[in-house]
Amino acid sequence: MAERDERPMSTQDSFAEIARFYDPIMNHVDYERWRAVLDALTPLLPKPVRYLDAACGTGTLLDSMRRNKWQGMGFDLSHAMLHAGRKQRAGLPVTAADLRALPFRNAFDCISCLFDSINFLLENEDVRQAFREFHAAL
Repeated sequence: MAERDERPMSTQDSFAEIARFYDPIMNHVDYERWRAVLDALTPLLPKPVRYLDAACGTGTLLDSMRRNKWQGMGFDLSHAMLHAGRKQRAGLPVTAADLRALPFRNAFDCISCLFDSINFLLENEDVRQAFREFHAAL
């Protein structure tokens, strides 16, 4: 296994200024379509489904999948996005984490990572590390 990247997560929250506006900005997104895609995987997964929404933002998809009885949690690097999600969705199980250094091992059956979240990783090695972390979390 590759040596783990011990670089600290950035202390700058790039979404701090827009977090409270994020859901209205993303109102055009068809989250029901994404839910349908994940629902289609249900027959292939153990029950109950243990689900991780990587870079979950405010947790819109995570909340939807939990209503579908998936045992899910999410993480995001942005504390402001997590805070905005918790304000709108009481009891939302989210935590702060970096795609490149997940605190989970052998914990999930399915991971989603929507939109351009991976694009925030600017180095090829960072992308590879994120996928190694996803693999280890499954």
